Formats: sequence, C-alpha cells, structure tokens
Amino acid sequence: IFWKFDDYTKFISQGYEEKSKLMANKNVSCVRCIYCDKALSKKVPWYTLNNGKHYYTVAKCSEHGMMKGKIRVRKNKDDNYFAVKTVKRISEAEAETIISKKRH
Repeated sequence: IFWKFDDYTKFISQGYEEKSKLMANKNVSCVRCIYCDKALSKKVPWYTLNNGKHYYTVAKCSEHGMMKGKIRVRKNKDDNYFAVKTVKRISEAEAETIISKKRH
C-alpha cells in the first residue's frame, strides 16, 4: 500500500516470516524522493536504535534536498513482520542530527 501526501510518503509492506527478509525487500529499503520519485543515495545505511522496531536513514535528492526515512516494524495477527515506511523532506541541520545518532 502506498500513499503520497503533500509533504511525505507512506508505504506499508506485505508480511514476512522473518525480519531479515522484510528489510532485504527493495520496496522497503529503497528511499525515493517525495517530489520527483527518483531513487536516492543514502548518506547513512538503515540503522536502528531500539531493538529493531524503528529504523532510520538519511538520503539526498540532487534536486529537492535531504530526505529522512523511517521504518516501523510491526507484527500482524498472523505473526508476520510488516513495515510502515515514511519518507519526509528535512533540513541539512536535521540530517546532521540523525546522522550523528548513528555514530553513537
């Protein structure tokens, strides 16, 4: 399921039995610009701070600037993992804050 709003996009994946297979799915791991839909280069790979429930990344569009990606991993009623991915535009300062959290 994919939704495009004025200032962010949201994607909900299908269910997977293993979290590793979920995160390996290109639709889950790819970050696209919310304005021009180009695949973006990540400034930092997806990383987690709290036991693998939330993943973060920062990517850059040459035309529209910095984007923040967030994946929330959940389980459905069948005990399969699924992802809710949100991508938003952010400032350079916000990007540096997110990147610095990865370094710690």
